[in-house]
Amino acid sequence: MNEIPYLSLEGAVTACPDCKGFSQEERLGLEVVAACPYASSSKSRTARVTVRLHDGSLKDYFLRCTKSSSDVAIQAEFNSLQKLYTANPGAVPRPHKWGKIPDENNGAKSQESREKERREGREKRIVKEQIDIAYFIVCDFVHSSPNLPSPAGLSMQLARIHQVSKPTDKFGCDEPRHQAGICLAPARYSCWADCFRSWIIAFLNQDIAVNEKWPAYEAAFEVLICRTIPRLLLPLQNNGRQILPTLVHGNLSAKHIRIRFSDGMPVLFSPYAMYAHQEYELGATRLAIGGLDDGFINQHLRIVLPSAPIDEVYHRIVLYGIHFNLRHSIQHSGLFRQRYL
Repeated sequence: MNEIPYLSLEGAVTACPDCKGFSQEERLGLEVVAACPYASSSKSRTARVTVRLHDGSLKDYFLRCTKSSSDVAIQAEFNSLQKLYTANPGAVPRPHKWGKIPDENNGAKSQESREKERREGREKRIVKEQIDIAYFIVCDFVHSSPNLPSPAGLSMQLARIHQVSKPTDKFGCDEPRHQAGICLAPARYSCWADCFRSWIIAFLNQDIAVNEKWPAYEAAFEVLICRTIPRLLLPLQNNGRQILPTLVHGNLSAKHIRIRFSDGMPVLFSPYAMYAHQEYELGATRLAIGGLDDGFINQHLRIVLPSAPIDEVYHRIVLYGIHFNLRHSIQHSGLFRQRYL
């Protein structure tokens, strides 16, 4: 039997949600019609799994397997999909399940190897390892085109998320979020400027760790953190003004947006859902690579009015774009920040 990377076909069937409630024998009795690699990713392996259900119907699932020393990233992605699906079911694939791929040998040393270490008296000198474990996430498979949707269609999908989602009274995230190798601890802020500043600092520190120190670069960010962020974001909540924390996708880029064949509407992938200022999503138009067209800004601001002070909205969008580009810099070589940041 062919295998999906990290996961056998039988394992794939077990992971699919329609198998829940069946015994192990019944699960393995389901027929996998096809399972083949789908799309590509440098850090995970993905597949389209077609299963014939007990009623004879066929069901397609998207299966992604990844290896990590922690389940934070995969759980955060699943929870993000759940939040966005609840707010706007048409905006993201329906998430079903995530978990650890059951493999007793997955990333672990053999018992024979450990016994040998004990016999040689080296057990006490062994440092506890960060063992990579394989995890999976299963969603509905969305038949879609890689073409970018119209700015109007994308704006409508996001506006439904921003407006339908029940707002909290705090900015940030209420559970761990894993982005660009950074684990953001749950943190809630009453002040949006404080929240955004904390994100910039965390990503800047990671960027320096990955791409090495650069004094002029760090000095420029010092000005941004101490002067620019307060100057542009504090007025949103001063002088009687208020902004509501809004659920956002948090990871918009051209590669994370497709067009669904069935209705021509945009579908969003790979979210990092958080509660932020609703204009934050517009920072994706400032991505140096894979950014969205400026037409998206104009359409979005027609549907969701900009916050006051209105005449500073485009300055805020440029500021938010720096966060998007910082994340991109961490995930790529230092040449990116030299050219674009």
